[in-house]
Amino acid sequence: MSEILGGSRTSFGRRVAEKKAAHVVPSSLVKTMVVPFHFDDLAVPGDALDDATYGLLPANAQIITSYLYVAEAFVGGTDYDIGLYEADGTVITTVGIDNVLVAALTANTWIPNNGSLVNGSGIGPNAGQVIIAPNGVFTSGRGKIVIEYLEATLSS
Repeated sequence: MSEILGGSRTSFGRRVAEKKAAHVVPSSLVKTMVVPFHFDDLAVPGDALDDATYGLLPANAQIITSYLYVAEAFVGGTDYDIGLYEADGTVITTVGIDNVLVAALTANTWIPNNGSLVNGSGIGPNAGQVIIAPNGVFTSGRGKIVIEYLEATLSS
């Protein structure tokens, strides 16, 4: 509590700082994208992009973390490459999110992704479509990729 006495501010009791205190930034700055996929229904580079269907990371996004959840075991192939492509099919990176071997793709499993773009330097100046590319012929499997990222915007 304070009051003006003789033209000067006088405080009584403990003084409260007038500067704005440190604060926690709302978690809305971190975006989460979930890309469900099935072994026989995968997007291919250059498909007509629909970010609600295929998972489109905005230009200059920074991937913080990424995980693959296996709901139904993948059988048949050798591995999956998880990368990013531009709208016209140009490669940003084929395994920038991860390369996951079939041995790890067992049901009810979370797999941390560790490609070069995960906690790396950002995806670059163009938006990137998430592409999950099989190596070999898969006959079953269903899962989702969960990507947390920062969007490069100047708004707060």
